[in-house]
Amino acid sequence: YCPNPGQQLSCAAGYFSTGSATVCTECPSGHQCPTLHESAVECVAGTFAAAGSVQCTDCEAGEYSGAGASSCTICPAGSACASVSGAPSACTAGSYALEGSTSCTQCPAGSECPSTDSAPVACDAGEYAAAGSESCSSCAAGSYCPNPGQQLSCAAGYFSTGSATVCTECPSGHQCPTLHES
Repeated sequence: YCPNPGQQLSCAAGYFSTGSATVCTECPSGHQCPTLHESAVECVAGTFAAAGSVQCTDCEAGEYSGAGASSCTICPAGSACASVSGAPSACTAGSYALEGSTSCTQCPAGSECPSTDSAPVACDAGEYAAAGSESCSSCAAGSYCPNPGQQLSCAAGYFSTGSATVCTECPSGHQCPTLHES
């Protein structure tokens, strides 16, 4: 910049001047102004800069930004941000992602994921859910659920009426064939 005729000075870091400017201008947000540049350079997607910045700063994992950003945006719950320069990707049913996630996680066996934007909820006793389930199911009659991720058939001589964690031995004088409900 030229504050006086015949006097040319360099702008300080974080400032720029154009042509015959008599003052330096602060670098605008979303741009970088390295020393001796005649113009502000827009930050690329995946980076950001506050006003007066010398260089753009990379977004962190779980954040993203578009070109010319003054800050990064944290990835919203229910979406994954695999790349700092790309838009969030919505999770599919049976998976979830908490705020700031870089990927969606499949709902684990024994839990339900009714929403993609919250943590899994464990099934109650007598219920089960396979991995990737949106909801828990009651253990069927003739079966038992020793843990929330598993449903097994009762053995011959045992029965259940449903929602059971164990099968009951058939009482004396009664017959309980395999998979019998009562």
